[in-house]
Amino acid sequence: MSSYIKRVNNDSDALHILHKELCHKGIKPQYTLQCREIQGHKFFAVPVEIAWEIHNASQRGLTISERSRFAMSTESGKLEVVSVVEDEGQDFTAKGICYDRSEVCKQSTAGLVVFKIIRSPGPGETQGKLV
Repeated sequence: MSSYIKRVNNDSDALHILHKELCHKGIKPQYTLQCREIQGHKFFAVPVEIAWEIHNASQRGLTISERSRFAMSTESGKLEVVSVVEDEGQDFTAKGICYDRSEVCKQSTAGLVVFKIIRSPGPGETQGKLV
């Protein structure tokens, strides 16, 4: 059994309906945030790879004004989760350029999470960079 509470925060259909209803009420759902590691979070936290898949599934069929960006708030600033690469041989595309996973992360045998800096306490030129 998973450690997180089922059907509370891991249902793409519920998230889809939430986005539609928020927009219907005049609220633009700008971000869906990944759960931070705080006291008592473990039962509510969904791993980032699974949460990314749930968010992507929830966004299908939504209009542009109903969609949100999947992001994480970190000590380094707000990061958008752009892609999750699970296969060692799988390629991923960012900004129209295809990267071979082995060239991007030669040290890792596990998956790869690609982030884009949305906002950081550092210099402004870091905004939009992939990490």
